[in-house]
Amino acid sequence: MKFYLVGGEVRFLTHKVEWQERGETQTREFYDPAKKDAFIDRLQERDIEYTVTKYDPPSQEIRNKVSGKKFDTIEEARQFIESDIEPVTLESLAEIVADIIGGAI
Repeated sequence: MKFYLVGGEVRFLTHKVEWQERGETQTREFYDPAKKDAFIDRLQERDIEYTVTKYDPPSQEIRNKVSGKKFDTIEEARQFIESDIEPVTLESLAEIVADIIGGAI
């Protein structure tokens, strides 16, 4: 699974565009389909042939897991995604605190 970190948030790649320029294969990956479409429009305006590869999207479970989370590095995000540890939410934290307080009484 490929992704970028944008403003600390995980953005999963959706497409890869490849084209030939100056005898070399160029590649650009996109997490935003609108930006991919705009880039393809520019290639078409220049009559440049290209190939688009669509990446398989991550599962809804993974998308939910990273939704609203901020990370400092791609490695930190990758470890979080690959771990079996459930993310701490405000609701789960409230349950933990209630359990602690309830057990102390």
